Amino acid sequence: MLIRRSKTGCEPTKAALALMPLALSMLRLEERAREVVSGTRLRVGASSNIGIYMLQPYVRSFKTSRRHLSWIW
Repeated sequence: MLIRRSKTGCEPTKAALALMPLALSMLRLEERAREVVSGTRLRVGASSNIGIYMLQPYVRSFKTSRRHLSWIW
């Protein structure tokens, strides 16, 4: 449990307080990673079986959620 709720409000548990520095670090790392690849091309490669049978739904979902990007096939 990360948040303790009561009639007077909510407060973080000890576990939440211990997790907080790690979560903030992950968010900073994600932001840095986006800055590094911003404006660059992303190339995805896969073996034929994975590319044909497993990867396509994930690529489709990725494309749908990022319609503002240009795509090269």
